[in-house]
Amino acid sequence: MRNALVNFFKGAVIGVTNVVPGMSGGTMAVILGIFDQLIEAAGGFYKDIRRHSAFLIPVGLGAVSGIVAFSSIIEYALLNHSFPTCMFFAGLVAGTVPLIYRKATEQPHKKSYILATFVAMLAVIIITLMRSPDDFAARTVVDAALMIKMFFGGALAAMVLMIPGVSGSFVLILMGLYPIIISYVSSITDFLLSPSDLRILTEIFLVLAPLAVGIIIGVVLISKVIGVLMERAYSLTYFTILGLVFGSVFGLFNDPITYQSGVSELDVLIGTATLVLGVGLALKLGRK
Repeated sequence: MRNALVNFFKGAVIGVTNVVPGMSGGTMAVILGIFDQLIEAAGGFYKDIRRHSAFLIPVGLGAVSGIVAFSSIIEYALLNHSFPTCMFFAGLVAGTVPLIYRKATEQPHKKSYILATFVAMLAVIIITLMRSPDDFAARTVVDAALMIKMFFGGALAAMVLMIPGVSGSFVLILMGLYPIIISYVSSITDFLLSPSDLRILTEIFLVLAPLAVGIIIGVVLISKVIGVLMERAYSLTYFTILGLVFGSVFGLFNDPITYQSGVSELDVLIGTATLVLGVGLALKLGRK
């Protein structure tokens, strides 16, 4: 029971992280020390269903709870206090560097692996420069085309979010789905306050159900791929992840969302403090 509660909490933190553009659920899984176990459980679920279920169910429920409970808070924070909020997450990401480097070097490795770090970092930077500002309140007509797009968007985002240093939310932004998803996830609260309004529930289900199915399929597929990479090229994989993390930090500083609520002198001061707080928290968690 204790392990289940701990894993539920870790899942909730990962869920909250996935709401934030530029943040990677995979990175947070590394910080929390469950990345390798998550890949093993999702990729090899049928090898030991009972053991993997005992891990994945609380993590999954926690992730869903985190997304639902904090989507409105994160949306508010990004709209009204974007710089301090994003600096905190940038600190969390930057603070994972020592942990990932330790993992990359704990097995035999070559100096040439550093090239993978630079290539991965450059790839994320290039993708990040493709960004444009978003309207977080966006809504759209719910039809079959949107549901299909949600399914494939969920699958692709899930594949990306499992990779430390790469943001699944960013993929959804590029596909034009992120503001729609945030809007409908936030609507869950509206339904809970007015459970008699079945129209809200129907729209939420039609938008989020295909997204959820796509995410599940995407997680299983990418977990198998990463599992093979971990088994056959452990150090090289983590050196690549290190580059993705460096690129992700750049992405957060370059992201228009970071500056959308304005940056005053007070924001810079608070943002510096939240950045240091994020780094310190990641370093502390990484030592466990």
